[in-house]
Amino acid sequence: MDEKDKIKILVNGVYSAVSNLNSFIFVSAGLLVLIVSIKFFSKDKTTFKVPKIDIEIPWNKVWIILVAYTVGHFYFSFILNQRLEKLTQEKPEQEEKEIVWKSITDGDKGGFIFNGMEKRISANRKNLFGFNVYTMRKTDITTWISLGISLLLFISVFDFKASLKGKLLSTYIGLLICIINWTIGSWWATNISTLTP
Repeated sequence: MDEKDKIKILVNGVYSAVSNLNSFIFVSAGLLVLIVSIKFFSKDKTTFKVPKIDIEIPWNKVWIILVAYTVGHFYFSFILNQRLEKLTQEKPEQEEKEIVWKSITDGDKGGFIFNGMEKRISANRKNLFGFNVYTMRKTDITTWISLGISLLLFISVFDFKASLKGKLLSTYIGLLICIINWTIGSWWATNISTLTP
C-alpha cells in the first residue's frame, strides 16, 4: 500500500468519526429538547416520562441520563481525536488537510454540528490555570449550537421545584456536567482545527 492510499484510508476514518460524533450530538440535542419540553409542559411535574415508552425517572435523577450522554460524548470524541492523530502522524500535505477541513465544515461530511465551524486555534491563545484557552468567533455556528446544548443540559438538570439545598445541588451537578462536556467538545474542536492552515 502506498502513502496516498494509506492517507485516503485515514481520511475516510476521520470522516466516519465526524459522522458518528455528529449523529450522536444531533440525537442527544433532540433528547435534551424532549427533556426540557416535558419538564415545562407536562402535567406530571414529579417524573420524566418518555411518551409511548414506559420509562419514568424522577426529575432529581435526570442527571443520570446526562452522565450517560457525557460518557457517549467522550467516547465519540476519543475516536475522532484518535483518528485525527493517526492522520497527522502520516504528515499529509497541507492541501490534503485543507480538503478534509473544507469537506467537514462546508461540505457533505460534517453535518449538523460541524457545518460552518471555524478553527479554534487562535493567535490570542491564553493560559488559564495550566489550560490553553481558545477564542471562538461570534460567526461560528458550532459555538452557538454548543452554547444552546449547554443551556439545555443545565435546564434539564436544574430542579426548579426543589428546596434551596436541592436547587444548589442541581446547580452544581448541572454546571459540572456542562463544564465536562464543554471540555470534551473543546478537545475535539481544537484537534480538528489542526487541519486548517
